[in-house]
Amino acid sequence: MSVTVLAVAAALGTALTGLAQPYVGILLDRVGASRVLLLGLVLSSAGYLAHLPTPG
Repeated sequence: MSVTVLAVAAALGTALTGLAQPYVGILLDRVGASRVLLLGLVLSSAGYLAHLPTPG
């Protein structure tokens, strides 16, 4: 993987985080921090599990 690919991936991640912040703030106000944190944990865990190597 080249440095350029990594830099573009980091830039896209930063841009998406910035775009999502207002919506996450609204969600925090509506449902509370503990539920938003739990949702983030579940989504992160699902993403990691989806990338596990499959046998065969």
